[in-house]
Amino acid sequence: MPRVSIIVPVYKTEKYIRRCLDSVAGQTLDDIEIILIDDGSPDSCGEICEEYKRKDGRIRVIHQKNQGVSAARNAGLQIAAGEYIGFVDSDDFIETDMYEYLLALADRYDADVTGCEFFECYAGREIHVNKEIRCEVLDRIQGIRQVLDSRTSMNVVNKIFRKTLFDGVMFREGKILEDAYIIVDLMANANRSVFTDVQKYYYFHRENSITTRPFDARFYDAIEVHDYNYGIAVSVSGTLAESAQLRRCWARFYVLDKMMSSDGSHDRDKEQECIDFLKKNRHLILNNDVFTRARKLAFIGLLFSRHIYRILLNLNIRKTGRNNG
Repeated sequence: MPRVSIIVPVYKTEKYIRRCLDSVAGQTLDDIEIILIDDGSPDSCGEICEEYKRKDGRIRVIHQKNQGVSAARNAGLQIAAGEYIGFVDSDDFIETDMYEYLLALADRYDADVTGCEFFECYAGREIHVNKEIRCEVLDRIQGIRQVLDSRTSMNVVNKIFRKTLFDGVMFREGKILEDAYIIVDLMANANRSVFTDVQKYYYFHRENSITTRPFDARFYDAIEVHDYNYGIAVSVSGTLAESAQLRRCWARFYVLDKMMSSDGSHDRDKEQECIDFLKKNRHLILNNDVFTRARKLAFIGLLFSRHIYRILLNLNIRKTGRNNG
């Protein structure tokens, strides 16, 4: 049994995939298996996967019709034999010792989940390097709170998970924010987790065009998933209710911001539902440091009118280059 199974969904990333696979195959931890899921990629990715398979006996390749990243990950999980599971996106890459490092933490603390931090990579921007490094060992409730409070990201790619955590748990297919749909379930199954600020994963952000575009109804998935996660969290402990409720607020901000920057093709009733939910939770939002000062100022504007909110939102985006929560 390999110690870690690394699952890499592959779709239309021929420009980046060699960099990714070189970093995965070059891991200092040798006791791994690498599962490449060619998700019906129309470019040369499938051939590149087979090329790497011929060179490395640890690599397995699945070719399937395009079904999306969640289905690709689920296909990998079905055949994974490792004690732990890791995921890498094929347009990213990792430090050569990432899995050795994460597994050492798991072995040292008998942890079900371990995670590191990202090198956040934006085009034309300097990569931030963490100067202060923490390492926290958490029980089940603390681990869920860590994720809900965004002290650790909801992404799965910078973590390893004991394979048994996936018993009865799969990625939701046909959804955006697929990591958010599974991470709280996994953390609820974990007795102990360890998270560190050491950066090992290079996460590349493909910025969307700032031009006006239609609203995508899939953005509503953000509300659905965080309402779902609220139920999971409070079933574990009522002490998680506030953190889970703040994530529900974040989801409404996320959807509302998408609406405000769209061409107006969204459902106005759903827009009002978001606004009403946020207003109902105004004291929680304004009295919690989860949200930035810019976010709180925009929200105060929303208490008066949508127009003021849109102005403050756009000012923040122009100032920072992105929408900060």
